[in-house]
Amino acid sequence: MSLRERHARRELLQRVRYEMQRTHLELETARGLARAAEQRAAIAEETLRLASQRYGAQLGSFLDIVEAELALASSKQALDYVVGSRVLERSVAGSRCVPP
Repeated sequence: MSLRERHARRELLQRVRYEMQRTHLELETARGLARAAEQRAAIAEETLRLASQRYGAQLGSFLDIVEAELALASSKQALDYVVGSRVLERSVAGSRCVPP
């Protein structure tokens, strides 16, 4: 193997290692974002449940329910966004792996 070939091989291995590390970090970040979005959705669901109970006991207002419903919808939309963007990133990354 010539010096040029060894250099090219070493450079390729470095790029592969870098891409693997970058992809791993992106995956961990996406997992963390998804967990946080799931937690926000769970909290919003509990908030809505409690607001509904307070309203049923005449201790809360209908506005509390509406606000809780909006928070729940927003948190579910954020979760959908996180999941959707991760799927898109994977599909784009997959297309980059195909040699030209």
